[in-house]
Amino acid sequence: MPEFFGALEIGAVAGAIMAIIGLVTWVTVTIKNALQPLQAIQAALKGSLRYSITRAHREYTRENKISNIALSSLCDMYEQYKKLGGNGYTDTLMRELNHLPIEPDYRNSDVAQ
Repeated sequence: MPEFFGALEIGAVAGAIMAIIGLVTWVTVTIKNALQPLQAIQAALKGSLRYSITRAHREYTRENKISNIALSSLCDMYEQYKKLGGNGYTDTLMRELNHLPIEPDYRNSDVAQ
């Protein structure tokens, strides 16, 4: 009779393990599906930041000057772009922007006073 209980206990443990594996699989798939929209938003935001930095680079290098406010905003964008996993493409753009002559901020000029 003890052999019967041993087999029954093994079956119960195996069933419990299968239930746990099923639950873990379900939770994993659920989390993965929940993250897909967030990953899409992250990719879209990263693309938007790259586009903004690229467009600003084109504008300010054509003018050969940039304001402190614009440069500060672009540095903030660049920092977030890198946190989102942005590649090195914008590194060169930002280096070039950082070497442009800084134009006076209109709020600090004699014209604004």
